[in-house]
Amino acid sequence: MSQLDIFFRALQEYKKRALNADGRQLKDIIAANPDCERIEVVKTDCKIEDDWIEAIEAGLVHIEKAICEERQFIRSDGEVLPIEKIKQVSKESVEHLARHSNLLTREPDGADIIPDKLLTVERLTDYGVYENKFLYMLLCYLRDFVTYRYEKICELTNAYSGSLILKKQVKSGGRTTDVEIKLDERISNDEYVSANNPVREEIARLDLILKTVAMLLSTPLMEDVSKLPVIKPPITETNVLKMNNNFKGAKELYYFLAAYDKDGFEIEQTTEAISPFKGETAQDFALSVQLLAFLTYGHGLGIYGGLKKRYAEILKEEEKENERKLKEKIKDLKTRIEETGKGAEEYMLLLEQLNRSLEEDALSLIAAKAEIEKRNADIARLQGEIQNLAETVTRQIEEKNRLQAQHAEETGKLVSECAAQIQYLNARHAEDVANVKSAHAEEIENLNELNGKKIDYLQEQIVTERCRAHEEYTKLLDEKTRADRDIQDLFAQFEEVKEQKLLADASLNAVKKQYGLETGDFTAETDFDELERQYSALKALFKEEWKKTKKKIRREVLKPLNKKETDGGTDDKE
Repeated sequence: MSQLDIFFRALQEYKKRALNADGRQLKDIIAANPDCERIEVVKTDCKIEDDWIEAIEAGLVHIEKAICEERQFIRSDGEVLPIEKIKQVSKESVEHLARHSNLLTREPDGADIIPDKLLTVERLTDYGVYENKFLYMLLCYLRDFVTYRYEKICELTNAYSGSLILKKQVKSGGRTTDVEIKLDERISNDEYVSANNPVREEIARLDLILKTVAMLLSTPLMEDVSKLPVIKPPITETNVLKMNNNFKGAKELYYFLAAYDKDGFEIEQTTEAISPFKGETAQDFALSVQLLAFLTYGHGLGIYGGLKKRYAEILKEEEKENERKLKEKIKDLKTRIEETGKGAEEYMLLLEQLNRSLEEDALSLIAAKAEIEKRNADIARLQGEIQNLAETVTRQIEEKNRLQAQHAEETGKLVSECAAQIQYLNARHAEDVANVKSAHAEEIENLNELNGKKIDYLQEQIVTERCRAHEEYTKLLDEKTRADRDIQDLFAQFEEVKEQKLLADASLNAVKKQYGLETGDFTAETDFDELERQYSALKALFKEEWKKTKKKIRREVLKPLNKKETDGGTDDKE
């Protein structure tokens, strides 16, 4: 039994026996004077906008995918080392050696040329690209953006703030009690308030966002990037940030957060008061006052130990009485067991089942009672709302009927005035139309005739312009055809000149090479391709000229033979 239970029970015994108090309860006197008692609790209503939460949740998907791409570039570090330390020869090594012949200081012993030094290239992976730095900056900004709002919302919505004011003077018989209590309490992260927070789902979403951001910042890629200099706004929109879907989505989230100038939530705090105390509330506070009075009485007179000893004696007497009643119950139980003819264990099992059934029924009754009380409270609240709504609807109907009657009256007056005005305007309009028709009949006829002549003239002009435009279009088409042929001829001439230039360059390089002159460096890729084209052109020229030469040789060789055959034929005829 807790100390508080002992106080409560001792308080009751003190009221009954020690002080011989009258039957009047202190709680009734407290409840009868509501002027100086009040409980106030500050309740916080928070409305969180979903636009920034949804934008962040959608953007985090793109950020995570962008981090998984692990964008990087290969950095090549070259160093010229002695040939003994070279482990691998690359294309860059050969190109460097071709440009630096001073590294060849030894004559080759055989067919292989061995330099003294050679360039070695080491390729290193570098993740410090601009896009990765942008992701790190965005995650840091996102963490600060959400943390500020998350902590503010939790601080305001999960806190309890309550106060109590109680000031009374109670007189009962020869007893006078003056009570004055003032209590102010603040609790951060209260368990009950947090569990019943109406925005706990949004808080859970924000908590998940913060955990996701922390997880992404702890990835190996972001840890490597965090060691590099951090970029600062404004950002540079590289091709990757413009074209890659994942980086594009991250960039859109950055622009959204940078332009978001609101808190993203609204806080409304209301103070609910309970005054005066009623029912169980008054009873609980009266009991606490009685407890304080009892403690003051016992400790002040120095009789608290005696009261506690007396209370212990009363408990022992109650225990003895309970033991006696228990023995009688056991005796009765044995008698029932003997009468039923069942064993003790079987009878105890039946009793246990009966007790379990009774406990379940009791729990059901307690739950039903709680549900009934809740429903009664809901019914009372709904009845009050229905009554308020009915009064509001009645007032609105009366106002609507009044407005409808006023509107009908005004509409009738307006319709009668408009009808008279319309009738007057119609008469004036008919008279004006008749006057205009009679005054302008001849003028209208002349205008129609003149317009007809203008239309005929314009149609003739349109036909003439169409014929002229067709002729010009035909001429332009012929000129375009001739220009296309000229362009084709120019392209053919250009290709021929290009081929001749290629042959000329090839011949010139061949002559320079033959006479030991400098021909230039053809080791570069573009220069070597040009040399290949010159070589192909020379091969084509050689084949073509060789065909012509073979035909000429054949004619020169066969000409004497044909002559001899011709002379021999003449002799035969003779």
